[in-house]
Amino acid sequence: KDNILDCIETEAEELSDHTLLAVHDPMHLTKLPQNDNPSKASEDEILNHLMEVERPIPIVGEAGVGKSHLIRWLHAKLKTQNVVIKDKWQIVRLPKNSSLRQTLHLLLKGLDGDVFEQARLKVDEVGDSLKESEIADLFVAFMAHRVADIELDTENELKSFTQRPDRDTYRAMCERVSFAKNLPNLINDVQFQLELLSESGCIYNIATRWIRGASDKKLYDTVYELSLDDFGTMLERIELDDLSLPARDAIKDLRLKDDIEQRQKAVNMINESIGGATQTAFQRLFQFNSGNFQDLFKEIRKHLKQLGRTLVILVEDMAAISAIENVLIDCLLEERQEDLCVLRSVIAVTRGYAGYERRKDTILSRARIEWKIDESNDTAQNIEKRIVDFCSRYLNASRFGKSQLSEVIKLEQHEESIPVWKEELSE
Repeated sequence: KDNILDCIETEAEELSDHTLLAVHDPMHLTKLPQNDNPSKASEDEILNHLMEVERPIPIVGEAGVGKSHLIRWLHAKLKTQNVVIKDKWQIVRLPKNSSLRQTLHLLLKGLDGDVFEQARLKVDEVGDSLKESEIADLFVAFMAHRVADIELDTENELKSFTQRPDRDTYRAMCERVSFAKNLPNLINDVQFQLELLSESGCIYNIATRWIRGASDKKLYDTVYELSLDDFGTMLERIELDDLSLPARDAIKDLRLKDDIEQRQKAVNMINESIGGATQTAFQRLFQFNSGNFQDLFKEIRKHLKQLGRTLVILVEDMAAISAIENVLIDCLLEERQEDLCVLRSVIAVTRGYAGYERRKDTILSRARIEWKIDESNDTAQNIEKRIVDFCSRYLNASRFGKSQLSEVIKLEQHEESIPVWKEELSE
């Protein structure tokens, strides 16, 4: 019974490293180099790539395909490599269900020194004072400002062209400016904000995830972006006469009442502004003695350089670090300087996630390769076998038990398969 409780968990997150490696079903991947043909790849290729390069490695896949599980596998493999790596590598895995406070503490874990102790105190001080409703209010307060930034950035981009871009590009950019001019009038409306701040809405959900984190089931069942359907429902629930005149004009000028395509463009920009607002809220709330987050991250790398260590950052889901995604990516993209330690990183992201799409070109200019997890091609013929194999791996591991698995699996030799238990059982 102890073996069963140790080895068969309801969430893979809770498995010990040796158990996870024993029950792991290898994933199939596609390697997508820039300006080259895609090719099939294995997990070991990603592991070897991580051991060799000092640039972020993006792993992309559909929701539920196993991105966080692959990150967990990489983490377990790195931790169980030879003693040199275990002693010289500072490995930080950022789970997809962590709260913001937990994420920051993981980045600071095991670091000695006044600058890090003060940072931990700041994280706890702010963390203790946060409430979901207040954080949600803060997000909405910054959203209109972030839309105004979109307008300014797009106008500046238009001005930067030495010659007028092609017709479709020019038209799309002008339309983006028009949306960014009008949407703040809707976002700032009191009645519309009541809809945005609904406890079942995406903004409140993001605030809750910030503060409390979330279980795997909660992450799967909860919406963290505004959907087209939800936006349409919000507009239907609001009496137009209850809106301010600028908000009514915004709905009219952007044709949001009946035009689905226009609504989708509004939804995309609102989601973009929510992402920007969460990052602004983080920057305002978390000012460290060493400066902002990027300054603190440099202090971490300087400290580890003095200890002769390598920093490894493994992100299970880019959406889980939405509050710090821009500043963290900037940190991961920074070229190594003489006083900074070696930095390696892997970022898992759901295909189509807006935060990744905005930074994709920049990330790939450094990464040069995107790794895609292939979806399973289950058929009626093989699904039963896969289910039996899945259950059998757990049962087989349980017969050995967690402590014996650590002896059976020869990690340093990459021998992770365990003997099949063939003992005949009595009735």
